[in-house]
Amino acid sequence: LAMAAFRHGQKMPSGRQPLRPLRPWLSVAVLAVLLYVSKHEAEPCYTATSSSHPEEVLSRRGLAIGAAAVATLQESPAMAVFGLFEGPKLVAYAMPGVFNVSMPPEYVLKKTAPGLLAWQGDRIQPVEVMTAKSKAVEFTTLAEALGANATEVGERMAKVRPSVRVNTTVEATLVEALVDPAEKGLDTYQFEFVSDFIHELKLYALLKAEGQNYLCSVNLRTPALLWEDRQEKFRGIMASLTP
Repeated sequence: LAMAAFRHGQKMPSGRQPLRPLRPWLSVAVLAVLLYVSKHEAEPCYTATSSSHPEEVLSRRGLAIGAAAVATLQESPAMAVFGLFEGPKLVAYAMPGVFNVSMPPEYVLKKTAPGLLAWQGDRIQPVEVMTAKSKAVEFTTLAEALGANATEVGERMAKVRPSVRVNTTVEATLVEALVDPAEKGLDTYQFEFVSDFIHELKLYALLKAEGQNYLCSVNLRTPALLWEDRQEKFRGIMASLTP
């Protein structure tokens, strides 16, 4: 009535002021609250406190979904939920009749020859070359073929490592020498070398295939500045070696 009187120019009773229209932003806020309340009242969620006295309670759907997600993470294999957190995908290659080793799909197989496979890693980095080799030998163990002390073997090899120039060598530092690093029960040595320009991971294995012993090796090289980005991938490649 007050608004009608105001619109028709009639005077309001003394002491009363005409109602002011709602500000636009306040109208929007009120409308949003009304919509929220009506939505949640229209979709109640029930839980039974006893078999004969159900009561309406606030929705717990958000908590239920969160609990279900946590349960899924706990029950699923580690690092394998919907493919999340999985390690880098690798492609398997075979050194015929001797061993298998896997490489990232972006590594290009550049050369194949009896007892030799070679890949190019980053095409912009010419020194990023990976090789896998095998050679029939009379030795029955790595201790016989290379030496019984892996650290001493690594230190000896560190004195002559490939350089950035083709067919040249450089002295490097032995960072680490490991025996059977993947803990597969194989006769393997793994060495990590670093020089001014190249960081290298090299694995030796003495494997037997069809009654013959083979001295096998996998060599992974990258520029020293890229090692931090490559080391996890390189160690995954080495761990993929299987007879």
